[in-house]
Amino acid sequence: AKDAPAGHAVHDSILRATGFTLLHDNLVDAFDLPADAARGADGGAAPAAKDAAAREAAELEMMRRLLMRLERWLARERRLLEASSARPLERAYFVLLDGDKTRVAKVLADAA
Repeated sequence: AKDAPAGHAVHDSILRATGFTLLHDNLVDAFDLPADAARGADGGAAPAAKDAAAREAAELEMMRRLLMRLERWLARERRLLEASSARPLERAYFVLLDGDKTRVAKVLADAA
């Protein structure tokens, strides 16, 4: 039998925390990008290359806003538990996993 890796566990946020909480705490609107992030400077469709950095910044802000609200919900409700320890989940991150999908390769966004 293979031993579990040491350290914090990674849980699939879409299937776990987000899926269970979107409707419980009205988090659906946290996915909204600012209207100007989808438009170009002239009000028309955003040119892909020109406004890519602005859209990326808006998406990062949207992810952080979602994570802040999600962490508040996790702290308040304490209803999602880590199976092996029975401790409530408290933090949320958007992460990129390594090739084996067993370890976090990069944190893409946190609530800070």
